[in-house]
Amino acid sequence: MKKGMKSFIVLLLTFCMVASLAACGGDKNGDETGKTNTGTEATEKTNNDGEGEKKDTPTDTPAPTPTEAPKKITTIKYGTHYVQGLDPHYVDSATGEFVMQENERQARLAAEEKILEELGVVFEYVQFDGNTTEVLLQSVFAGDPVCDIAVLWGGSEYTVLSQNVCQKLDDYAYIFQNDPEVSWMLDDKLFGHYYLLSDVVRYMQRWPLVYNISMIEAVDSLKDASGNTIYPNTLFDEGKWTWSTFKDYLEKINAYYANDNDIHAYDTDFRFAAYSAAYAGGGGIYGADGLMVNTENTKKAMAYIKELWNAGLLTESFGTYDDGWTPVWTENCTQFREGRTVFTDCGDWLVGWAGSVASERGESIGIVPWPRADYLDADSEDYRQVITMNDSLCLLKGVDKETSELALKALALFTKTYQCELAGVDTMDEVKEANGAKQAASYNLDIFNENVGESILNSFIYITNQLPNGGDYSELLGMRVLWEEAIGKDLHGLGSSYDVAIEEIYGKFDEKISSMVEILSKEGVNDTAAPTVSKIGDWAVIPVGTDIKDPIWNNFISAIDGVEGTYDTSKMEPEFNSPETDSKVTQTYTPDMFNVVGQYNRMFKAYFSDSAGNRGYCTISVIVYDPNNKTAPTVKASTETVFIARDTDVASINWVEAGAITEAKDADGLDISANIKPDASVLDTTTVGTYQVPITVTDYVGNTTTVTVTVEVY
Repeated sequence: MKKGMKSFIVLLLTFCMVASLAACGGDKNGDETGKTNTGTEATEKTNNDGEGEKKDTPTDTPAPTPTEAPKKITTIKYGTHYVQGLDPHYVDSATGEFVMQENERQARLAAEEKILEELGVVFEYVQFDGNTTEVLLQSVFAGDPVCDIAVLWGGSEYTVLSQNVCQKLDDYAYIFQNDPEVSWMLDDKLFGHYYLLSDVVRYMQRWPLVYNISMIEAVDSLKDASGNTIYPNTLFDEGKWTWSTFKDYLEKINAYYANDNDIHAYDTDFRFAAYSAAYAGGGGIYGADGLMVNTENTKKAMAYIKELWNAGLLTESFGTYDDGWTPVWTENCTQFREGRTVFTDCGDWLVGWAGSVASERGESIGIVPWPRADYLDADSEDYRQVITMNDSLCLLKGVDKETSELALKALALFTKTYQCELAGVDTMDEVKEANGAKQAASYNLDIFNENVGESILNSFIYITNQLPNGGDYSELLGMRVLWEEAIGKDLHGLGSSYDVAIEEIYGKFDEKISSMVEILSKEGVNDTAAPTVSKIGDWAVIPVGTDIKDPIWNNFISAIDGVEGTYDTSKMEPEFNSPETDSKVTQTYTPDMFNVVGQYNRMFKAYFSDSAGNRGYCTISVIVYDPNNKTAPTVKASTETVFIARDTDVASINWVEAGAITEAKDADGLDISANIKPDASVLDTTTVGTYQVPITVTDYVGNTTTVTVTVEVY
């Protein structure tokens, strides 16, 4: 929404509320004519002759009813990287239409009305102008926080916390702890304090265990004596869905599809299988109980994953990246969508797509909790379904205590109202129950399957209710990659066993935690953001003999720090590339090459450091030319007609790709095809016809050559 329109709406809401409150206070006990009634009701009885007779007239004049003071209106700034998903007033600039789905928009409008009515709060939605981590750091460092409540995109939390721009929420925890309706919003303590909040009700894990119902129904060995399929959800309902049961289940699937190399029992991304197994076995990575990577239960879970791996029951047919152990991202979800694996741990945002594609093939999919360790009872509190965090919220430093408290009260009331309005219920306790079937169906899970649909829905609701109890924060705190490497290298035979590896690197986890605790114990902001360095144009074009400290580099390199501002290239710290430092480079570069005419691709990395020691860089390609060159360029034009489609933008035509110019070089052989310019005045692409078009090529000194090509507009 445009700023003016948003301000108008805020003023309009404020005016309406103030007017309404003033009116209520003015004739709170008044009748329809606006007369003020007294404490003992005074009435007028009209006789036939028109004379009025007053009865029960009080002897004393009553005191007037006091007028209620208008409620104070406070604007709370609610900042985000994606304002379209937050602001119900946001409209598409091109169409003028609201972009938010209408049911969500109406629920948010109702929530806005609620916080205005009860707390006198109006939200002002703020779109971050740039990367969240940089915007927040810069604004808090300057003592002018960009907003009061900030949305942190999932994965940015570690950076934001390490910048120490978030307030501790300990003093305000009561707002959530004292209200069961919103207690779920307050995330666990991290490093001894509350910092983060959630405002999205989660219905599914980030990487749930899903399966193809139709492919399971084809396996004869998974049927009972009556010929009925034994579904995973049935086993779960009966308390039999354990690690050993899952292994046996996968063995039967593998045996059935053994002759089809394209179908696997459980082709998955081991990272998310191991992640779920850890929590299903009573272990974990880093959650409310702290660091758990080396607990006995976590080690047992990793041993189980390796057991499935060694038996060929957990596979990774889609390959890894160059390091040899990191799985190709989401490729397992593609395998599942295309019907090449019966089970997988699928990204929640891809489950619905998989269900839709399966339906087109006449198949359907289900969801089941990750099986529990055999040493845990079905109702054990240690048996959990893991949930990783999505977007979080924090309260920025620099916001005064009164505003902070009010902002969090408004956020709690807004969120509760929005969720209830959206679900069409009165309490948060009813929200998940009311939305369970709808959410499951939205993921295209076959909850209407006559054999197992009800059980799938029950599993979905079970997972939904488990989520608040299994939170893991290792990803958002920068710890998970260490753990992933330990299990990944173990499975791929590239390192020590998990038990040994995790003990070897345990100190690195401790270092991360200790470092964060130290940062968060300080009052000031911690600048962790490196300067943003970018190139201006594809090539830096310089005359021979240019020095690396020459101001000319400012024309080709931009360096901006979120806290310290724009840097001059005099602060540049160049590192020249070689095949050892850059695989795309075929020769070793040195500063001496500035004295030799030539074209040097990816010549050096332009580094810039800020006062906090953060370094940023970009890679610069360089063209060195002879400023004393007086020879016109060599240009070869096609003798064939060049065909250009009607209404083509002349400025968008690449004359080399179009075949008009086959060569454009300066006297030293440098490619100058980027400096081709046609005479657009003689080429009218809106009109079909044949044109003789002069094309001029200019070298880096300014010498020119003009050729003419035949262009036919068709």
